[in-house]
Amino acid sequence: MELWWQLWVATMILCGGINRLQIQSANEKATLLMPLRDLDETWRVTLSPTAPGEVAAPSILRWWWGSWLVATVSDALATLLPATAPAGPWLILLAAVAALPLAGTACRIITRLSTLQHEAIRLQ
Repeated sequence: MELWWQLWVATMILCGGINRLQIQSANEKATLLMPLRDLDETWRVTLSPTAPGEVAAPSILRWWWGSWLVATVSDALATLLPATAPAGPWLILLAAVAALPLAGTACRIITRLSTLQHEAIRLQ
C-alpha cells in the first residue's frame, strides 16, 4: 500500500496533479488539455527539433492523458461531494484505479523521452 501511495503522489506531482483541475474556472478547457499539449510538444521537439509538426505522437500519450483525466476528475468530484455521499468512496476508488495506468504510462513516457534526449545530446 505504501508503494502505491508513493506512485500516486509522484504521478500527481509529476503530471500537474489535482490542483490543475479548477472546476469553476474560466480556464477549464485549457487546464484539462494543457498537460497533453505540453507533453505532445515535448515529444515532437525531442524527436525532430527542426520539424516537430512532421512527427506523429505515440498513442501512449493519449493513454496517459485519458487516465490522467479519469484520475483527476474523479478525485476532484469526490473532494467536492459531502463525506456522506454514497458515490464518494466509488469516485475515490476510481481515481485510485486510474492512477495505476497513469503511473505506468508516465514512467514509460519519461524514460523514453529521457533516452531520446540523451541520444540527441550525445550525437551533437
